[in-house]
Amino acid sequence: MIQKFKCVSSSSSSSFRWYRRHGADDALDLVIAVLSAGLYPNVCLHKDRRKVLTTEAKAALIHKSSVNFTKDAGVAFPCPLFVFGEKIRTRAVSCKNMTMVSPVHLLLFASRKVQQNHFLVSHKFIFSCAIFRF
Repeated sequence: MIQKFKCVSSSSSSSFRWYRRHGADDALDLVIAVLSAGLYPNVCLHKDRRKVLTTEAKAALIHKSSVNFTKDAGVAFPCPLFVFGEKIRTRAVSCKNMTMVSPVHLLLFASRKVQQNHFLVSHKFIFSCAIFRF
């Protein structure tokens, strides 16, 4: 299936594809969509610096080994939503393997319930959306 959408070359299994980090990249959006579906219950919302809020409404930190970790106080992500692969419990709970996602990824691939004006990711994460009528 991934070969069908040209994320991986079918000619060689060792070939590597570079993704556009800035701007639109359809293949990268597909990878993020698959991650959103696969890591669904592990969704978090960035609050400030290292602090995130998980779907259980529990506070956690961005792990120090994460590429999203920064000591800069004024960091602003384009979207504050992340999916993560692993939660580590030491003195504090940390989230590892984080990927930023958009609300559309969560709406299509990681929502429990979709209604007319909002969609539900968990019982604590409810997103409202404006409806445009033409």
